Amino acid sequence: MNTPAAPLPPAVSQRKLCRLVKTTPILPGLVFAAIMAGIAYVTRYQFVEPEALGELCQADDAPLWCLARTGLVVGTQWGVFGGLAMALAGLSFVVSLRWARYAAWAAMVVGGAGLYLYNTNFAAIALVFALVRLARLGVQPAQQP
Repeated sequence: MNTPAAPLPPAVSQRKLCRLVKTTPILPGLVFAAIMAGIAYVTRYQFVEPEALGELCQADDAPLWCLARTGLVVGTQWGVFGGLAMALAGLSFVVSLRWARYAAWAAMVVGGAGLYLYNTNFAAIALVFALVRLARLGVQPAQQP
């Protein structure tokens, strides 16, 4: 006996998705931060932490990708991710409403990376500031350019 198949849920139109992103800008920010935190987690434990890679990059005939690893290590020592996330979060409070969303999302991306790449203090503060800004953007009506 064949039973009828359940109806498929209606597809989410692009217009509805755009409206959802405009009315709740926190959701994309959280998704961006989570994705970047996952990438940073893998980068930290597969590319930065292994001692064998550090020894390989210390050799005279080190591979070319060691420059990227060294740049990443030096950047984390200087607090680049946390500082950049703080700057972007602060920028989101002073630019127009149209650009504030993008600056806050960028702060979420960089802050998500900073949580796992040794810049947790400033990255966490920047994430909170960006979330506050995105929450305020969700309450305010979007301006037309």
